[in-house]
Amino acid sequence: MSDLHVYDNLLDAEARVAAIYMIEALGDPDSPPEWLQDFADNTKLPDVTAILEGFPELASVIDMDQFEDGKEQAGAFMERWCLAGRTGLIVKAEICVRRYHSGTQSFSSSWGHLRWRWFTVDRLDMVVPTVLTLASQQHRNSMAEGGEV
Repeated sequence: MSDLHVYDNLLDAEARVAAIYMIEALGDPDSPPEWLQDFADNTKLPDVTAILEGFPELASVIDMDQFEDGKEQAGAFMERWCLAGRTGLIVKAEICVRRYHSGTQSFSSSWGHLRWRWFTVDRLDMVVPTVLTLASQQHRNSMAEGGEV
């Protein structure tokens, strides 16, 4: 059993859902939306890398070096998801970074210093529980280190 405390709500977790995108609703690969270009520009981030590795149809287009820019790579993601009949949601969440005082549970935080988190879920009802779990992990790690994580 995990010692992870999962918060009851996003307010207590100092977290929020910034955006939810339906993979099956992306449309024309020649005109990828700005959010997907942002996603493509961040393929080196651990969260984005984990998402990409979870979609085998994207294996041949993960390497940014083969594309002129993020827009071209985003279009390749869209085309492969469409051909694979992929469904589900890509979520971008924001979690405040807490600065814990060494050896205490006291912390300071603000929405001016946050961490972006990307993840996928199959159903809308899984979004908030996933954000709560990610926030709990982030805050627990930060407290263990006596600073910000």
